[in-house]
Amino acid sequence: MPKFNKMYFPVDAIAKHEDFDVWYSDGERALRFEGPWEKESDRIAMIGRMGGQIGQIRPDNKALNYYLRHDRFEYEFQTRVIKEHYYVEGMLWDIHGSVSKPPVDFFQIKKKKNEVHVRVTPFKNHGECFEVTARDTASLRIAVGHGGHVHQRGVQGLKRPRRRRARRKETRYLRQVLRLHPAQGRPLREALRRRGQSPRLVRPQFSAGQSPGDNTISE
Repeated sequence: MPKFNKMYFPVDAIAKHEDFDVWYSDGERALRFEGPWEKESDRIAMIGRMGGQIGQIRPDNKALNYYLRHDRFEYEFQTRVIKEHYYVEGMLWDIHGSVSKPPVDFFQIKKKKNEVHVRVTPFKNHGECFEVTARDTASLRIAVGHGGHVHQRGVQGLKRPRRRRARRKETRYLRQVLRLHPAQGRPLREALRRRGQSPRLVRPQFSAGQSPGDNTISE
């Protein structure tokens, strides 16, 4: 198979949180990923073999997704089930499995066939590497961008969205309680505690002619 149909990068490249190279099968550098690697929201640049930026990985901190911009297009990587099921919007790729548990195939839904295959294999003097095989160069670059970040992105982004959803749900409930039990010259602490809710997120409401000192919610 021609060398432009395969790319390799170290299996621990993402875990090191530092810039890394991607190589063709003959050892020539194909891509390079560069970024600050300091926090989850950092954007990572995809550098072509000629030295110019050809793409960028942009995480979405509100979900377990991120966006890969390549040339004039942007592809959304969606997490369906952590380490088990992913989807690439724009390529119609359905991915059952994860690079954390290789091998894995990127299945093209419309064509009903595998377009990308990822496995782990020793590569030259670089140790254990992911071998990404695709049918064409454009798909190969997109697959490398997505496949190289799926495991790290999914694990790091797991807890934050759930905490946010819980806070939003609690806030909506407390607002409903306030509408049902408006302040009438006495604290709302007991009304909230009867429903097992904490009053910390509640903004006190006051009757006409009442001062804040008359109705204060505190721990």
